[in-house]
Amino acid sequence: MTAKKQVFSRALKRVNARLGALLAEERRARHLAALRATLERLRGQAAHHPEAGRTPRRGPSSLPSRAPRPTIHGARIGSVSQDGRVAQARRDARA
Repeated sequence: MTAKKQVFSRALKRVNARLGALLAEERRARHLAALRATLERLRGQAAHHPEAGRTPRRGPSSLPSRAPRPTIHGARIGSVSQDGRVAQARRDARA
């Protein structure tokens, strides 16, 4: 009697596995069709990228600064790091 139950149980597992595979394949096909339809619909639409424009009260970088950029003379470029080197050389000479 148990052998019959085992045979029936194995057969039922095979049938359920095959049915699950068929249903999964059908579900995949439906999802793929829906995705393709959505992609085609989105391709048909024009891209919507509005211009940001001037946006006040949105933080420090939302509006361009009106202050003029300072002009730095060419001789001053690198003078700060050179001053640091000179100061370090003075300290090293004292030691």
